Amino acid sequence: MLLSLLPDGYDRWFDLTPPDPRVPSSTGSDAWRILDGAAEQLALRAVSPAEKAQLDANPLTATAVGVAAWEWALGLTLTAAGKTLAQRQARVVARLREYGAPTLANIQAALAAILGYVPPILETSRGALMVINTQAVPGLPITVPARGVGLVNFNLVDNAPASMAGARLWVTITHPHVEELTVSLISPGSAASAQWEVPGSGAVVSHGYIFESPAFGGHAIEGSWQLQVRDTGGASPGTALVASILVEGIGRDPSTGADGLGAAIFDWSVLVDESLVNLATYDRTTAREVVARWNPAFARGQLVVVNSLGTNYCIFDDPRTAFDGGLFAP
Repeated sequence: MLLSLLPDGYDRWFDLTPPDPRVPSSTGSDAWRILDGAAEQLALRAVSPAEKAQLDANPLTATAVGVAAWEWALGLTLTAAGKTLAQRQARVVARLREYGAPTLANIQAALAAILGYVPPILETSRGALMVINTQAVPGLPITVPARGVGLVNFNLVDNAPASMAGARLWVTITHPHVEELTVSLISPGSAASAQWEVPGSGAVVSHGYIFESPAFGGHAIEGSWQLQVRDTGGASPGTALVASILVEGIGRDPSTGADGLGAAIFDWSVLVDESLVNLATYDRTTAREVVARWNPAFARGQLVVVNSLGTNYCIFDDPRTAFDGGLFAP
């Protein structure tokens, strides 16, 4: 490169004879050695640093020194030990993608840098959880006497206080004058209650009604509840045929630490199939860290690894929370 910078005719003034590769003792002319030394220093002090800076500007191509600088800037230095250069590069890229709202696409983009593929994210379905947690009220049908009250007591079990949504009640009624009816729901120990007038008028047969009240929010769910259907003025009896109730605990029982039935709405999981990952960049600990950083304060994000053994066992780290049909193994 330096020779190309010299003016035309330089060879008439300078002897730039290079070393003869066939002669071990050949060192070339004095002018050649001066020019060669200058070229070596230019490469050492300008060209090589520039090439290295270009590589280090991109975390995917950064050298170990460059990755260390990225890690320091992103606060990742404390967990860098024991990881390969490729794993550290992927971790930096994932961290750079951790900006914006915690949408599924943003979370998947960050994890893809580590996994080598876009993982599915599983969320609890509000509809499915409502179906699971809606419980039939036992003891029905009951007669609603004329100018009287039909009532039934029933027990509910939950580990935490009711959510601020309170309770939702479904009741199916047959009655000749439905406008004369009121429906009441009373929580354990009469800590909370709600009363609704049944809408409509005239005779109904097996007609369903939905009643909701936030009055039960924050109160205990576990214990004996009472459902009342009152006739306020008619001369003919009716029947409350069937009823069901949805009231979910949010949070944990303060004494046992067990989850309420509604806690699953805050769960989300990244499903990782380790047979699909890029082994050069994948690190399970790093993937967990990404999930933890993306997790909103009100939610519970977790990394779920596909069981490659094909057995019926799973990892479950909260023995205080019971689940249907589950057995805890030591």
